[in-house]
Amino acid sequence: MHSAAGSGKVAFGKRLASFLRRERALLVFLILFLILSALYPHFIPKYIDFVDWRTIVALSTLLLVTAGLEESGYFSLLAGKILAGVKNERKFAILLVSISALLSTFLTNDIALFIMVPLTIRMLRSLRRGMDKIIIFEALAVNARSLLTPIGNPQNLYLWNFAGYSFLGFTLTMFPLFLLSMLVLIAMTFFSFPPVEIRPKGEREEMHRDLFILSIILLVIFVLLVDLGSSLMILLAALLIYLILLWRIASKADWPFVLLFILIFVDFGVISRMPLVSYLMGFFDFSSSSSVFLLAILLSQFISNVPATVFLAHYTTNFTSMAYGVNIGGNGTIIASMANLITLRL
Repeated sequence: MHSAAGSGKVAFGKRLASFLRRERALLVFLILFLILSALYPHFIPKYIDFVDWRTIVALSTLLLVTAGLEESGYFSLLAGKILAGVKNERKFAILLVSISALLSTFLTNDIALFIMVPLTIRMLRSLRRGMDKIIIFEALAVNARSLLTPIGNPQNLYLWNFAGYSFLGFTLTMFPLFLLSMLVLIAMTFFSFPPVEIRPKGEREEMHRDLFILSIILLVIFVLLVDLGSSLMILLAALLIYLILLWRIASKADWPFVLLFILIFVDFGVISRMPLVSYLMGFFDFSSSSSVFLLAILLSQFISNVPATVFLAHYTTNFTSMAYGVNIGGNGTIIASMANLITLRL
């Protein structure tokens, strides 16, 4: 009996340790949350107001639906079919980068990486060739392409809800930056991989056609609801419907990421109201597009682009400069974007 209890505790400890290693960002913001709560307890009653619940519900719905798309297996099938005829390392790299970029336009960038990085690792093992840097290029690709649409990454989703852009309006605003980013990325990929012969091998996965169709339909409904400015209650009702329809893959959604986002809202809601921070922010000209743009890039390098977006939204309504800055900034340090951290984790 004691042996069974002891082994159960050991197994739980291993799972907890594995979870904490995988969710380092969540742990950091949780610790920050506890420190801020101890230092500024008078803000605790306001925590619920610091959170943009519309964004949280929208993010939860998006992660649930995209988990359904991932579990359907169709994106791995598509990648395998496209890559089946590739015999050249340079073309192989450009195709992988292009597929990663394409997925991140319609899914969140973290889901695109969860699909592409494991698939790439399997193919690299079959090649027995040192092309590990292609995974870094995939991270760059999802950062470059996901900036195009409001649902491509969390910071865009937040700005889409916060600023009141239409889906088309946001996409057109971001298109010049997207075009420049993709041209630079393809050029970098072309010159970074030699045109030597390779023989990639894909792996078959079980397909779930009904799940794929249902997820696509729900994704379209979700975009329409947010684009039409639906109230929080309507979005919450939609989330509950999605949970019922996709109940068997609900556990596959990245729920710790939702908790992380809530902690980010609370932490930076407190930080932005600290007297010293407010004083320091007074030195910046938030009416200047270039100042907002450069500050967004700089902050992203130290606190990641999602927290930088939430923080800056307390000081400026120049959402275009902010969107450009945090999306460019995500291509800097390892912690500059969630996509970078996810790639490192995988």
